[in-house]
Amino acid sequence: GGWGAASVGHPPAVELTRVNATFRRFAMDGCVHRDDVQDALRRLGFKCLPEWVESAYSQITKYATLDAAEFVLFVGAYEDRVRASAHIEFQKYDADKSGMLDASELCVLLLDLGIEPMDHVLEEVINEVDKDQSGHLDFEEFLEVSRLIQEREGFTKREYEEFRRVFERFDRDRTGEMDTQDLMQVLSYLGYETSSEEVEGITQEVDFDGTGTLDMHEFIVCMRHFRDREIQALKTALVQHDLDFSGGLGADELWTLMQQIGYLPDEQTIREISDELSFVGDLSFSMLWRFMVAYRGREGLNSTDLERIASACSQYATGNEVQMTSVPKILRFMGYSIPYAEKSQLVKRVDVDNSGTLDMKELRKLCRICLESRTKLVQSAFNRYVTAHLGVIPSDVVEEALRSIGCLRDDRPEPKLARLIEANACTSFGGFDLRAFLRVASLLYREMEKEVQRNGGYTYDEVVEMKMQFSVYDRDGNGKISNSELVSLVRDVFPDMASDPRLRPQLLEVIREADDDGNGSLEFDDFLRLMRTVCDMRHRNQLLKEMRAKEETGFDPHEVAGFRELFVESASEHHLLSIDAFSRMIEHVCPLGNRNAQLLRAMWREALVVYEDCGAGEWASGAHGYEDRGELDFPEYLWMMRRIMDTNFGNVLERTKRYGVAAQVVAATAQAQAATSSLPSARISRNLAVAGRVSRAPGAAGGEIGTSRISRSLHRSAPAGDPPGDGGHFSRAQAPVSTRNSRATISESAATSARVSRVLGRTLSDTAASAKGSRALGPDAAIQAAVLAAQRALDGD
Repeated sequence: GGWGAASVGHPPAVELTRVNATFRRFAMDGCVHRDDVQDALRRLGFKCLPEWVESAYSQITKYATLDAAEFVLFVGAYEDRVRASAHIEFQKYDADKSGMLDASELCVLLLDLGIEPMDHVLEEVINEVDKDQSGHLDFEEFLEVSRLIQEREGFTKREYEEFRRVFERFDRDRTGEMDTQDLMQVLSYLGYETSSEEVEGITQEVDFDGTGTLDMHEFIVCMRHFRDREIQALKTALVQHDLDFSGGLGADELWTLMQQIGYLPDEQTIREISDELSFVGDLSFSMLWRFMVAYRGREGLNSTDLERIASACSQYATGNEVQMTSVPKILRFMGYSIPYAEKSQLVKRVDVDNSGTLDMKELRKLCRICLESRTKLVQSAFNRYVTAHLGVIPSDVVEEALRSIGCLRDDRPEPKLARLIEANACTSFGGFDLRAFLRVASLLYREMEKEVQRNGGYTYDEVVEMKMQFSVYDRDGNGKISNSELVSLVRDVFPDMASDPRLRPQLLEVIREADDDGNGSLEFDDFLRLMRTVCDMRHRNQLLKEMRAKEETGFDPHEVAGFRELFVESASEHHLLSIDAFSRMIEHVCPLGNRNAQLLRAMWREALVVYEDCGAGEWASGAHGYEDRGELDFPEYLWMMRRIMDTNFGNVLERTKRYGVAAQVVAATAQAQAATSSLPSARISRNLAVAGRVSRAPGAAGGEIGTSRISRSLHRSAPAGDPPGDGGHFSRAQAPVSTRNSRATISESAATSARVSRVLGRTLSDTAASAKGSRALGPDAAIQAAVLAAQRALDGD
């Protein structure tokens, strides 16, 4: 409804569902306390004045709490005061007493009321509200403009709706909330450059009730905070680069400005957006912001990349979406050569709703993330080779810097490289600043992309390796693998197809597709196509296997991400995990005596064959069978972790619930001990500092120590200097000569145990925590308990 006139309590104009949702966020025992009403009003988008709050509150009740109905009336009463004040201000600017304001007057009035919209946002909202398009607004239209600007937190309608869609993607369980731990991924997904410290600070500020979750409005407020920080950074950079004090910036200086606020944009992209927006002369702040919106809208990609993505999508998409199994082909089409494990990680950052498909926008995000990773690699090389006092890489070492990041091969013709370097040097003596170095690296990477496209997705080094493999089967050296030689190739590459008559038609089809000229033998180009088919089949089967493992184990995306991190740290270069590495991973959480070791080996043998019907095993391990392989891939590892939990292996249920926050303190203190020895008093001080940080971490927001978020278990470490022995115990007789080594060993085992326990503990106790009706320990009790547990673990009971 409309904004009501002043009265003794009435429903507010703010959408009632938002008011009720806010009540639920702040209610304790069915009521909102008087001390929380200002935060509740801020959450609804109001600017709070204490005297208005007190006046509205006393109008509704004389008690210290508000029930649901009283809270609704309180919000309505506060609105009355906002409306009355706005009406006074409106009349002040309505000089001719016509009851109407034009756009320029409206802008000044909004600023006086503490509302500072961007020019393009205000223009859009006025057009939305001004139904007769007269260019003038009456008081009711003015209130509607104010409401829309505040409800959307100053974003355009298009931006607001885009954020809503992103929120719904990250609201994976459809509860109307997303986890605060997802916010960093959301920002990466949207293309914002920020730090984990900034994210944590804003999360704590916006997560009013400390639940560790954000509803839609809180998420929009978070995005407004990030936008405000970026606006301030842009304004600061604009002032610093506005050397003629014109209040604007030349278009040619955009790259430097964006670098200052944390971006390393593609120069072609800057030129294209500037042309699209018809930038001429100096750019105002409003124009700069329009540039940033356009830049993020195209994911920072230039037209060449956008056209290639569109072409790949039209070739591999089914309808408007691409199946996950086609993603390797699209990346190969783009000229990106990325290992399978890295592809899986990249896809997980984009397919946030686990739909198993990517649309055009998500494909753009995927390519943007690939290019960002490359850019960061180039920036890292620049930082290693730059001459600090000059800020450039000397021309005599630039070639070495380019080779360090794989931009150059040893066989690249030197004259061409020399011309490229000479043409892009940015100083008279041939130095390269970051912009010039990025430009050269980008040109070289583009050449490599074309080469990868020509080679069917293989890099130059991979093609060299393939030629060596080809020569093994080309026994007579005639440059072809004939029918007789093809038998050995099929037996090695397709062991299951070669031995199973039912798969023979599929085998013949694969070979026919590789044999481009149909002469019955394979030249090297045919061999490359055949091996590419093998890789595609391996990737497809492995992806399907992982999707099945996640579905059958029931792990949520956070848990899968945590387990993947542990797996990657301990797996071999072939992305397989040995039983010895697995044992080291969990032995300090689940002691491995003889009996447990035997049980573990039995479960390990089960894990090796549990997904054998997926057909991924031979692709992951060549011609070796499942049990011969002896190592687990990631889907099998997920199955193993689920089995450990379901069987309560080594009393893991009890062990991962035992310690809570204290384990974080133990791990952090053990790491600190690796650097230097400390007196007991200094150790206690450090424990206190760490405990304070832990109690404020996102996982313990609001002081609540729910086991689903922060349960960590850890074996009790001996004092520094005692090296680890069997079963997680320590013996001075086993001490190595170097004290530093012993401390590093303690630190490493403590950190690993903490990570294992964090993932296990959170996963094991989700159900118990969600069913828990009352709050756990408060922040002071949490700190005290953490410090005491840490002292006992470090100094002995």
